[in-house]
Amino acid sequence: MQLTVGRPMKRTTITFAPLFAVISASFLCSGVLGQIVAEHQGSNVPDDGEQTTRWVREAAPSGVIEGPAGDEKTPAWRIEQFQEGGPMAYDFVPSEEQHQAAEERGWKLSVKLRVDEEGIGPNFCVCAYYAAPEQDIQYTLSFGATAKGEPIVALNTDAADADQKFVVTGGTRSEFHLYELIYDPVVKLAKLVIDGKEFAEGIRPDSNPNKVSRIGWGSRHTHATGAGEYNLVRFEILD
Repeated sequence: MQLTVGRPMKRTTITFAPLFAVISASFLCSGVLGQIVAEHQGSNVPDDGEQTTRWVREAAPSGVIEGPAGDEKTPAWRIEQFQEGGPMAYDFVPSEEQHQAAEERGWKLSVKLRVDEEGIGPNFCVCAYYAAPEQDIQYTLSFGATAKGEPIVALNTDAADADQKFVVTGGTRSEFHLYELIYDPVVKLAKLVIDGKEFAEGIRPDSNPNKVSRIGWGSRHTHATGAGEYNLVRFEILD
């Protein structure tokens, strides 16, 4: 593979089902596919100008490498922050109309990835996020792995917040996992679904004091390390 420079945790047990069952459960839990606003798939170069989504690359001055990864079955795009540097992320700026529709109809942020290091994070070196300025909200999923290699996902934080961290017990960092953050416009809260199983609900957003408008993924940290391989990043407005 050629790369180019560029308090305790809450543990939730998940039993892994056959692939077909997981996919079916995912659709049942998450609802039907809505209007896709931004998407990255596989090992496609995110900003090569040929993708449906025009991702804007925020290039790191140093400390980050990226390139195609995964395998034939699950191709991915790898972003690795190996020393202090960064950020190195891909952003898409939605329109005001898209933000408004997402607030009124609900939205889903889907990320299928694997974390390539044990005992790391989670931190913002491996993350995906959505921020809406007029609604004054931002949600962030950050990823890591335990010393045993079990994946961890944190919501809106990379600090040791027990109520915001979840361990995918029984999972391994060598496997890709599908994380879905689903926003309910009625209660104005989100829920987290991992591999088709609901892990958390009633998730409140962070505020958005800087009025940032973006959907994005990659590394947004400058003082940590981590590597993620992204098979899928998708933001959609629900029907």
